[in-house]
Amino acid sequence: MAPNMNKSKGKLLQATHISSKREFLRLSALGIGALTVGLPLVGCGDGSSNTTTTAPKTGNFVDVPVQGLGYSSKSYSGITGPSGSFNYSPDEPITFTVGNVIIGTISRVPSDGLVTTYDLVGQSRKSWWNIKSIVIAQFLQSIHSDLGVQTFIKPKYVKDAQGNTTVEFEGVMISIPQSVHDNLKKVPLTYLNDPSGVHITQTDLAALVKIATDGKKPLVSCVAAETHQIFYPV
Repeated sequence: MAPNMNKSKGKLLQATHISSKREFLRLSALGIGALTVGLPLVGCGDGSSNTTTTAPKTGNFVDVPVQGLGYSSKSYSGITGPSGSFNYSPDEPITFTVGNVIIGTISRVPSDGLVTTYDLVGQSRKSWWNIKSIVIAQFLQSIHSDLGVQTFIKPKYVKDAQGNTTVEFEGVMISIPQSVHDNLKKVPLTYLNDPSGVHITQTDLAALVKIATDGKKPLVSCVAAETHQIFYPV
């Protein structure tokens, strides 16, 4: 085989290796190429599915409420609905995704039924300037269907006559369109915070956002993302 053909073959093999992910993101963001990876991750179809006869509990995913986020657990899978709603079974791990991008996995949904960016990285909900939480917020706010960063309203905690606390959301929520899922199915499996605890770089995050939005939106800054994250009275 000619030397130039060996080199070409080596480059193709390298493109599927995790060490080449940064180069892939850079090239894809420039429109030079795309790699489709057939991974069994949750897509963005309507509704949800379940593999159990047990009645599900309903939780909410919130940076601000995020609609259109993929989720998957042993018993339930689908996309988050209005107010970031999703079905879950207590004590089961649940993973949230956009295309082939892993937003995060939590070992069990907290007792209040909320999953926050802080929960996904094992930090207190009162944390300030935690970069692992911030990269999730940056990503979600950047791929939001509406152009521009808007003012997001904090949730209200309401107690009923029996003393049970529920959460009511007002104002703008993040909505992730189908096109973003489709675009991010073309990238290799990518963690915003990988299992070893390493978070994605700002360069790679910006490349993902460019691919996700067809180059129409820039990456929301760390400061803006932190400003719009919700802080909880816990």
